[in-house]
Amino acid sequence: MEKQIEKFSDLDSRWSWVVMMACFASLFVVGGTNYSIGLVHNILLTKYNDTQTNTALVGALHTSISNLAAPLSSILTDRFSVRVAIMTSGFLYTIGFLSTAFVSSLQWSVFTTGVIAGLGGATGWTASMVAPSFYFKKYLNTAQGISMAGNGAGMLGLPPILSWASSNYGSFGFFVALASVSIHSIVCGILIRPSQLEKHLHEERRARKAVGIEENMFKKYVQVLTTRSVVFYTLSMFFYGCGMYIVFVYLPNFCIRQGVTEMQASMVISVCGIASIFGRVIVGFLASFQSINEIILFSGSLFCISIATIFFPQFGHTIHGQLIYAAWLGFFFGCPYVTITPINVTFLGVGKLAAALGIELCGCGLGGVIGPIFAGMLAESTDSFGNVFILGGVTIALSSTFGFIPYFFKERHCDSMTINVDTDNNDDCSPKEKMLLQNSEVT
Repeated sequence: MEKQIEKFSDLDSRWSWVVMMACFASLFVVGGTNYSIGLVHNILLTKYNDTQTNTALVGALHTSISNLAAPLSSILTDRFSVRVAIMTSGFLYTIGFLSTAFVSSLQWSVFTTGVIAGLGGATGWTASMVAPSFYFKKYLNTAQGISMAGNGAGMLGLPPILSWASSNYGSFGFFVALASVSIHSIVCGILIRPSQLEKHLHEERRARKAVGIEENMFKKYVQVLTTRSVVFYTLSMFFYGCGMYIVFVYLPNFCIRQGVTEMQASMVISVCGIASIFGRVIVGFLASFQSINEIILFSGSLFCISIATIFFPQFGHTIHGQLIYAAWLGFFFGCPYVTITPINVTFLGVGKLAAALGIELCGCGLGGVIGPIFAGMLAESTDSFGNVFILGGVTIALSSTFGFIPYFFKERHCDSMTINVDTDNNDDCSPKEKMLLQNSEVT
């Protein structure tokens, strides 16, 4: 039943790099839309002239659903393929944003942009992170870093396009532009044809079903969730979501309170996006060396962010301090997304990767909902945004701590560079079922 990954001839092939760029483009859409939600908020505020609280519900739903519903992408990937999940993402994004251009009330916008487009982010996010693991072996970490850089590129490149569309064509043009960019995810999905490795995993599932071993998705997710490494990385991503959403929600406001202009505050976010592109690529390159442990990179990058964030209120009173912090934050904040895929492969194997990522990103989304709420309560009670960044830094430090603990775990599925592709290791099979599977393979 076991088949070594070296047997698949399309790994590290020329087409693998096409897939990597398709993942880059898909994550450009996901990252760009998530980090442009502030622009969406302002457009809807102007269009409907509703309260800040009611209008903020659109962005809150969009970003939270994009992470909380990440297991939906895992299910689509496991049941069908990465291609189906990413194409579904493109359809949902396009329908959601295009519908918002035509609806006549904020309540409908909550549904179209908040829910439908949010589900588009959820289905595309995990699948785009999983796809390189089906196409790369030797260059997996490098490919992961480059594809994840699409998130930072979207953060940098999409807002100017949307601002131009809004200036020239109003709110209608703004959402049509969002839909036009998002529809490219469908093309990305088409390019990511199922690899030999992905087909093998689905063939194993069909073989299990043929001998009467029905795959119970709920049981599979419970099994993955109770794995020690997944428990700790879900906690790590939860505190990561708490801290990072606190930082990104309150960073522009903090900068403006220090006396900088809105344009300068926007430049701070742009610098963060530029640094993020370089950070993800460099970390992916470093992780490709077997002498460098991905867990160290994961935890170390978070530790670097936490220290800078805790002390940011002390040196962030000038635009120069804010730009330095933005560059530092941008370089490191995307690194956990680059390294968490090979870490999961090391502990669980490729077969359970989608499920593990879905659970962990769901934890991140939950943290993204809870963190800013507590930070807002702290800001109101103390009338200080400085304490908000201290809270953010402490939660990111907790994320670093939980992410480092699995370094001491001895039980591992395999070395991440010599992957065994047995779907689920058949750990949940009885001896009789294992014998049936072996007999089916012989026949």
